[in-house]
Amino acid sequence: MSPGTAQIWGADARPYPTGIPNLDVWAKAGTGLYQDAAMVTLAGSGDPLGAWKDSSGNGKHLTQATGANKPTLATDGGVVVATFGGGNVFLESPSLPAYKPGTFFALCKVTNFSNYYRLVSSLTNATFGIDIEQATGKIRFLATNLALIGTSTVAMTANTWQRVYVTYDAVQAFAFYINGSAAGSGNLNQALNGGVLSMGDNRSEFPFLGSVAEWGFYARDLTASEIAKLDAYLAAIGL
Repeated sequence: MSPGTAQIWGADARPYPTGIPNLDVWAKAGTGLYQDAAMVTLAGSGDPLGAWKDSSGNGKHLTQATGANKPTLATDGGVVVATFGGGNVFLESPSLPAYKPGTFFALCKVTNFSNYYRLVSSLTNATFGIDIEQATGKIRFLATNLALIGTSTVAMTANTWQRVYVTYDAVQAFAFYINGSAAGSGNLNQALNGGVLSMGDNRSEFPFLGSVAEWGFYARDLTASEIAKLDAYLAAIGL
């Protein structure tokens, strides 16, 4: 069991992420993992991941019914995580709102930067995406037709667990954070629409290569102090 695990999964008394208002979907580390999309057979390390139950309470579970497209579970630092080995591997949500304003968060690890790797993708109208830039390792925010909106000023570190956040408000300002620290900001120049979102690339363009321990959205742009609180929670997982 990794450092911080007991305080997160023991009494389950932590105030975050559910202590921050407007949590909309939450794939919680080591929780609600199933081999099948119908959420009948529990999954553990080494099993295919067919469903990651939404711990926000909103029922927006992430699922994958096709065996070849399922991520695989593995244990890293005592925590069971979803691994994506490239190829057409992803989990899909039901139809989600445009998240405008909104906040995306993830505890993830990217294997390398030899290609673009999409951490969030949208199938319907291709209107939302977050990926990791080839060569630089910077975070990219994408909108209509997955056109580039902006790129973080700080890069991720390959093969290292990191905490990633993208916020955007109702007047089109957005910001990046990595490990709780500001990593660039700018203004949206395109609309964000709703639709089916996925963990990983559901468009077979830039499959994600790496691992995910937590992943979620708030239907509100979090403040810097809220990001700090959420980051403290994610850091306590111990990866």
